[in-house]
Amino acid sequence: FVRSFVLIPEDGDSLYFMKLLGPDSKIGFFQKLHTEDRVGLYKKFSKTLVEPNYTGAYSTGRDYSEFVQSEKLLLLEKGKRLNEFKNRKGFLEQFPEKADELKKFIKLEDIDFQDTGDLRILLRYLNGLLSAN
Repeated sequence: FVRSFVLIPEDGDSLYFMKLLGPDSKIGFFQKLHTEDRVGLYKKFSKTLVEPNYTGAYSTGRDYSEFVQSEKLLLLEKGKRLNEFKNRKGFLEQFPEKADELKKFIKLEDIDFQDTGDLRILLRYLNGLLSAN
């Protein structure tokens, strides 16, 4: 069986995927964005079939089904399960004991939670905080 795999696109930037138990208790492949000893960052890609919607007051008038792609960001803390977060608040709720230090760092570095590069910087800082204890 497959535990992990690597995709190497033409631009040469490798994408690593690992088989993990998701927050919904289903096994799936998650893209590894950042890993360290304590906390790792992963992304889950999914597609959902949206049925036609051509009735009602707020109808889009779409008379066909379509696939809609979505992405979820997740944290994997050592010894715990994957946890999804959508924004700054959701991220801070997962580390209440370090919330004050993280808030200061997020403001100082102007961390954008939609930018994976910024999230990697934040994860490096968080892992440093957790290792200091």
